Amino acid sequence: VLTNKIGDHGRTLMKHLGLEPHLDLVFGARDFPFRKPAAEFTAEALHRLGETPDGACIVGDSPFDVRTGKNAGFPSFCVTTGTHNADQLRAAGATAVHPDLISLARGELAESASEFD
Repeated sequence: VLTNKIGDHGRTLMKHLGLEPHLDLVFGARDFPFRKPAAEFTAEALHRLGETPDGACIVGDSPFDVRTGKNAGFPSFCVTTGTHNADQLRAAGATAVHPDLISLARGELAESASEFD
């Protein structure tokens, strides 16, 4: 998870939502000098995960997330569960827009889709 929320707050939120066991990294403000949409932010997250940009993507709900993906050279898959609608996300240049995370997983992450059935 990459967030501009203070990293400790993001980690507390993920724990509260029960997502912590499914995440390798929750990376936010104060964890590193850069924030989204800076390419350095995503590069540092990948470095900490021991991953490369190949096959990476951004999942988000705002034009800001789309810009983060563009700056990192990743596709950006968006959901309309935030404050921006599909037209706004498409206008920002989202690779694809879905109504929710389940739809996104089924549409974009085919290998993982069976987990959501």
